[in-house]
Amino acid sequence: MLSCNSHKAQLSSNRRGEGKERIRLSETCQTDNDTGVRNLSKTVRVHCVIFTSDYLGLRQSIAVANTWSKRCTSAIFVGRKHKQPFIFPTLRTNISFYQSIEYARNVFNYAISDALKRYTDKNDWFLFATDDTFVILENLRHFLSKQSSSEPIYAGTISKTVQGRTWSFQSGTLLFSKASVEKLRHNSKFLCKTNDANDFSKNLCLTEAGLVDRTPIDKDGGSLMNNLPLKVSFKLNITAGVNVQIRPNPYINSFRFLITHDIYAHEVFVYHIRAYGIRKLYT
Repeated sequence: MLSCNSHKAQLSSNRRGEGKERIRLSETCQTDNDTGVRNLSKTVRVHCVIFTSDYLGLRQSIAVANTWSKRCTSAIFVGRKHKQPFIFPTLRTNISFYQSIEYARNVFNYAISDALKRYTDKNDWFLFATDDTFVILENLRHFLSKQSSSEPIYAGTISKTVQGRTWSFQSGTLLFSKASVEKLRHNSKFLCKTNDANDFSKNLCLTEAGLVDRTPIDKDGGSLMNNLPLKVSFKLNITAGVNVQIRPNPYINSFRFLITHDIYAHEVFVYHIRAYGIRKLYT
């Protein structure tokens, strides 16, 4: 295959079939400098734990496995055994994370124990996510590169509520430092003052365990984690009669409340479409 410089030289010397050669040049030379991203993937090590749902027949988890979870340092899917074949690393449970808050906490604690036994030596950060999310690991690692995993910090939320609306299931991502995971080993000793059936995060006693919320925010104070998909944001604004232009922040870490084809669509939009005139953030 000719290099970009060879293509340019050929274009200058051969005017016949110029259009064809010009297309080939654009396809061949349109490459990204991903050195910064590759370096961050080595230095900011993130273990991902994805809670599989039963009601969609593993379609959501398969979509996550085929997209964003591949960029984690390591990843494992936690849930009940299912009839449908699932070839990705799995931690089996007898109950589902999505059945109730009590079950969710038991599954979460089981996943914490597994992370402490098998993944703390090769990872500094631990991301727990439902399988209706999409995480942009490059943005997350960029944020984490400015944090210390030796501090007991966490970020994000897993809940049913957003913008005053309540969904029928828990959704979102929760991130913990290695120091936080160590503290959560003993979180059963702490008693929460609240028991919120709509917000799983509030039932983890994170403040009582001495963890500090470090959720990344934009200049307007909005969270950069667990954003709604754009189509849902548009719909909510229309329903509320709000005429506000929605401008997604380029540093968003994750989206939630996605259906299966939305997960694949985010993969295409974030990683495969090259919008003309837009440069990559991390080069």
